[in-house]
Amino acid sequence: MPPNSQPDVPPIPKDRPPENWSPPAFCDCPTWSGLLGNFLLGFGSLDYLVTFFLKSRLSEREFAKLRERGFKERLDRMTKVIREAAADPEEIDRFDELTRRVDIIRDVRNHVAHAHLYGTINPDTGEPVITLFTAKDADMGLFLEARHVTFKELVQTNNDLLDLLPNFQALAGYEQQFEMELP
Repeated sequence: MPPNSQPDVPPIPKDRPPENWSPPAFCDCPTWSGLLGNFLLGFGSLDYLVTFFLKSRLSEREFAKLRERGFKERLDRMTKVIREAAADPEEIDRFDELTRRVDIIRDVRNHVAHAHLYGTINPDTGEPVITLFTAKDADMGLFLEARHVTFKELVQTNNDLLDLLPNFQALAGYEQQFEMELP
């Protein structure tokens, strides 16, 4: 390969990476590590939007206390604010559906952020799987009680998260000031 040239990056199927494949840095090809990082960054954006919403609607004192609490408590407080302000029951139903979707995503996020990750191949399907287990799961043999996530499931969960963000941007009254493109 000539000096200062990049190796050709083979295309990757959207639902799973090829076995033993690792892309060069800053490749926009889907990989476990890139997808996990994007997922955590996306969840951080969601957390920021919930916090942004609350800051403009709560007293300084209440916000200062709530800011130190966990995401679920902040989302619960956001739900209370919306329920108190909403005149239309359909509006409440739409928000309840958003929070139901967030709860599913939050569960995956908590496992990704706080569990040990163990990569393996599902013997039944041959599909790569990440097992997310906590220390209390460690003596459970094959970790049957642990959370198992396939690449395809993680892609879908990440896409669901990205679909939620504009809804929370609108609720928070947040406007993005600029677009950033990666090299």
